[in-house]
Amino acid sequence: MTSVVEQRFGFDVALTKLEEGKRLQRVGWQNLGEFIFLVPPASEKVIAGDYLSTAFKEGAKIEMNPFIMRCLPPNKCMPWNATHTDLLSKDWRVL
Repeated sequence: MTSVVEQRFGFDVALTKLEEGKRLQRVGWQNLGEFIFLVPPASEKVIAGDYLSTAFKEGAKIEMNPFIMRCLPPNKCMPWNATHTDLLSKDWRVL
């Protein structure tokens, strides 16, 4: 029986993997199940009563830039900004 060695890498490789649609996490993160993924660019039309209607007029077309989303169990997500430790760590892995 052969064992599989888990590949770990730096944030430079992590960015490429995010662009490939992978979910990633750092080995050093304390929250089991925490991960990040890339939300691709999108455009949406504002509909009355939706979350965009508080800031934009109904019918306006909104262009969304891509961003990295962080998710914590159970399914709580928010936009993510890397810390300097995240950027310099070599313990990133694909889920």
